[in-house]
Amino acid sequence: MSGVTGRSLAKVTLVAVVLIAAILIGIDALVAAGRAESNAVRVVGGCSTVVSFDSAGRYQLSVEDSGPAVDASSSCVPVAAGPRSGDVESVRLVAPDGLEATLEVGADAATLIGPGWERRRIGVLRVDAPGEYTVAPQGVAVDGSVVIIGADPRSVRDGGLVVSAVLIGLAAVMSAVLFGRRGQRGPKPPARPMLQVAAGGTWAPPNPSDRVG
Repeated sequence: MSGVTGRSLAKVTLVAVVLIAAILIGIDALVAAGRAESNAVRVVGGCSTVVSFDSAGRYQLSVEDSGPAVDASSSCVPVAAGPRSGDVESVRLVAPDGLEATLEVGADAATLIGPGWERRRIGVLRVDAPGEYTVAPQGVAVDGSVVIIGADPRSVRDGGLVVSAVLIGLAAVMSAVLFGRRGQRGPKPPARPMLQVAAGGTWAPPNPSDRVG
């Protein structure tokens, strides 16, 4: 009895560990996405700002239509909190090797809304090597506008959630394999009667009157 209980407990523990790992990875992905959002860099229109990328990866670029104040220590001009006065038409980026790229702000840019801010997503910048990149918002009335650059929160979130979903599926398969056979076992069939005939004897089928019940 104790052996069977011990094996069942080990199976339950194994499945529970996989499920807990899936939940923790999912929570960590959501937290990391929020952290990527809070660590984003703000670039003010009318300034050519040098942004240092510590690692290669995908970074989201957005135009901020409303948001917190930007002080002069992180920009060439301060910007007050609230709606932005400028309008960004494109964003110019210069890589450390001098290679330039321009991202246009399309009219169909997706709007993102969060606590205390509202922005339009321009696109995703792929950085192949860490280094210092020059970022300059451009437009006819660009003064007072703000561009946000940060790790793509959706990429951070989705990667962790995919791993979490795979582990949940693995836990389901493990449960089916470990406990499915046990659930399919039915009651043991009754033992077949054994007929013994003495040596030299004869056998005849029993009479109906000899049957019990």
